[in-house]
Amino acid sequence: MASIWVISDIHIDTARDPAYGKLLRWIEAIPDTSDTWLILGGDIFDLWISSQPVFTQEYAAFITLLENKGRSIHIAYIEGNHDFHLQDVFGRSSSVTVYESGLTLELGGKKILIEHGDLANSSDYGYRILRGFLRGSVFHQFSKLASSRLVAAIGNYARKTSAQTHPELPEAWPKSQLDRLRKIYRNYATEKFQAGHDIVVLGHCHDLDGLDLRIGERFCHYLNVGFPKRHRQFVYWDGSLEKPVRRDW
Repeated sequence: MASIWVISDIHIDTARDPAYGKLLRWIEAIPDTSDTWLILGGDIFDLWISSQPVFTQEYAAFITLLENKGRSIHIAYIEGNHDFHLQDVFGRSSSVTVYESGLTLELGGKKILIEHGDLANSSDYGYRILRGFLRGSVFHQFSKLASSRLVAAIGNYARKTSAQTHPELPEAWPKSQLDRLRKIYRNYATEKFQAGHDIVVLGHCHDLDGLDLRIGERFCHYLNVGFPKRHRQFVYWDGSLEKPVRRDW
């Protein structure tokens, strides 16, 4: 039976971060079956740009584990706003497939969309401009040629800027601000439901939110992964379930 295991927004700082070892053990424990999907939904790491040694050496155990695990299950790595240009790490011959913003799966009669979620707010023009620059070919080439220290410095600057506009736990925000955030993400999910998706899983905003909605004769479901370091959960679905559920991480 097909199953999907989704996690995002762990924001692992270094290989010494306790969440790093926890992630490796969690991946190892996922059943090795050909119809299992592991979806890494972006911002798994607080900073990882391209194949710079400062990152690939720090997280070598993660790379090796994914390559080995990917021989038994399907693995998709959706890039976030903290970890991108990862095609340089997991190339075309890799058992890990890298997606720029998300992917759609059709399993068990369901059309399932998993995205990082950073594009849910269509009016966040400043972020979209920054995203376009960092994801563009000019910065991509720069990230491969520049020193690891310089790339890390630029990434840290972008990371701090993001942290100022995206605090860790939205549920601690004022109610009006939290309501606005949830409206943005729920409206985005509803647009995807109307376009034919049955399940939408997003991340990015760290909000442990969800929505069940009837569209015509279909029952549709949205979940946000939240912030696993604090919420200690991931999103799971298999063909025996009517909708995705949260499980302890």
